[in-house]
Amino acid sequence: MIDREKLKSLLGDESMVDRMIDIFQSETPGQLSELSQAIEAGDWSNASILAHTIKSQVAYLGLDYAVSLAREIEHKADQEKDLNSLAGLADALDSELQPFL
Repeated sequence: MIDREKLKSLLGDESMVDRMIDIFQSETPGQLSELSQAIEAGDWSNASILAHTIKSQVAYLGLDYAVSLAREIEHKADQEKDLNSLAGLADALDSELQPFL
C-alpha cells in the first residue's frame, strides 16, 4: 500500500501527494518496460540507472519490498553479473508494482 502519510509528511499537502502518485503512475510503466529492454539487451549501465530511478520513487511511496527488488537489480547491474536473475527480478518488480499503477 502506498504510504500517503509518509508522502504528506515529505510534501506538505494532499494535492502534492496526489501529484506525486500521478507522476509515479504515469512514468513507472515506461520505466519498467525500459528496464526489461535494457536487461534483455545486456545494457548494464542503463539497467542500473533505471533501477535506481525506480528505487527512489518507490522509496518515497513506502513500497519497501519494491525498494529491495530495485536495489538488488541496481546492485547486480552495477556488478555486471547474473543477467538471468536480473530478468526474474525485473519481472518480480513489475508484478509488485502493478497494483499501484
